Amino acid sequence: MRKPEQVKVLFLAESAPGTSEGYFYEPEYREGYKGILRTHLFKLLEIDGNDIDLALAEFKRRGYFLSDAVKCRCDKGERPQVPTSLAKNCGRNWLGRELDILDPERVCALGNASLKALSTIQGYKVLSGVTAGHDCGKIVEAKRPVLVWVFPSDRTSIYSDGKEEEFLRFAQG
Repeated sequence: MRKPEQVKVLFLAESAPGTSEGYFYEPEYREGYKGILRTHLFKLLEIDGNDIDLALAEFKRRGYFLSDAVKCRCDKGERPQVPTSLAKNCGRNWLGRELDILDPERVCALGNASLKALSTIQGYKVLSGVTAGHDCGKIVEAKRPVLVWVFPSDRTSIYSDGKEEEFLRFAQG
């Protein structure tokens, strides 16, 4: 899927799934990370996800774009997150350039790895020390406003429950 003409909100996930096929923009539904992310993100954005092609088109029409902080597939094994050193390396080497190219109005950081990667970039250093769980729903004024959010799933809903309206307001601008 091509990026929208103007990226209003960049949703920055942690990393592409290391052990599964497919991903967010692939029309075919697959179990696991991709399905969880897409299902929950569409629900938060009030996009009907029953027809994936239509839902992805609506996602793009609204000026949304999803990318990953870690630019390579990483099998986390038993670890709950990608290694911090990998997230920071990707932030320093690639994410800053991607932000310059996409030029989003706002950024929604979906998880700690995305926050760690962003914190290495000039204008986003204020994010160091911010955590997705503790600060979920907080808007941090950086080079561009950043909404701190957990990876959207049933497992992380303990941090985001009751904050869904804030998420939607941020996304809608």
